[in-house]
Amino acid sequence: MFLNDRVKSIAVIILFFLFSNLFAGQQLKFKGFIQNWFSYTKQGSGFNIRRVMLKSYGKINPDVSWYAQYGWNQQKPALMDAAVQYSPDELLNIKVGRFSVPGTKFGSLTSSSQLTFIERSMIIKKWNSFNGYTSFRSVGLQIGGEINKFIYKTMFSNNQAETLYTPSMAAPTYNESEALRFIGRVEYKLGELSAGAFFSSPIKKEPLAKSFGGDLIISKQPIKFRTGYIQGERKPNSSKITYSGLITEVSWAFANLQPTIRYDFYNPISEGDEAGEVDVYQNITFGLNYYPIENIKLQANYLLRKEKMRGSLDEYDNNLLYFNIQYSFDDN
Repeated sequence: MFLNDRVKSIAVIILFFLFSNLFAGQQLKFKGFIQNWFSYTKQGSGFNIRRVMLKSYGKINPDVSWYAQYGWNQQKPALMDAAVQYSPDELLNIKVGRFSVPGTKFGSLTSSSQLTFIERSMIIKKWNSFNGYTSFRSVGLQIGGEINKFIYKTMFSNNQAETLYTPSMAAPTYNESEALRFIGRVEYKLGELSAGAFFSSPIKKEPLAKSFGGDLIISKQPIKFRTGYIQGERKPNSSKITYSGLITEVSWAFANLQPTIRYDFYNPISEGDEAGEVDVYQNITFGLNYYPIENIKLQANYLLRKEKMRGSLDEYDNNLLYFNIQYSFDDN
């Protein structure tokens, strides 16, 4: 009797976890977090275990390190990251495996456990799906480093790599429908300021899928300001879509509280009709974070949504109220 896909996924994660721990030696370390949500809209409400993440990491020698992250994400078990990196000095870092792509700072370059808001903005989610990433991650090779406060990262990847190398008679046929992808990021850090930009495109011109953007972060206690812009193109069928979006958020901290506010929009411009799209999507999010102790974060967000629907569709009230309880740990 064959196991279903979910059981297989859980088994693979457990085996990987045991294997990595077996060969990690005394330098094995752990960190992770758990997120539990409750959400409410006029369309419905409910509880959700959003994420349970465990990251193990360690060093093979002074220049070579490894890490792997696995857990429960988006209602299914997943191996999120698995990478080995070689770092002889700060000028050079070579990483191979599956990990966060060096794109927008609002993607998984900022961990879900470190988000000021409970969930990422619409343009960030769209950028992730339009480029074929899973949780802003891909399999590939990255070369990076730091030179005089400039951080550079260049990555080559192919999201269909598992199709190429799956040892199965029933494996899907790889037909070069997706090009080898290049994504590069440069970032400048000076004290409390960080400014970065990225560009992403396939190596060959078709299929059409490219994007670029930038972000700026200023952290001057007790205020933190973050803003970012993304623009891209894609060609899902016969239509061409140029999309863009902006995120701006401000938070300020006092005692154990952190009030927050964010404005973001997502704007697709299509040469044809695409079901499920809106003409303009805007959010204003009000939030409050509370840290009763070091390892626990309580979050409450209220989203005011404004969606300009395509065609004859009417707007409807889908404002969202939701809460998150997060517990995190680090063995350092």
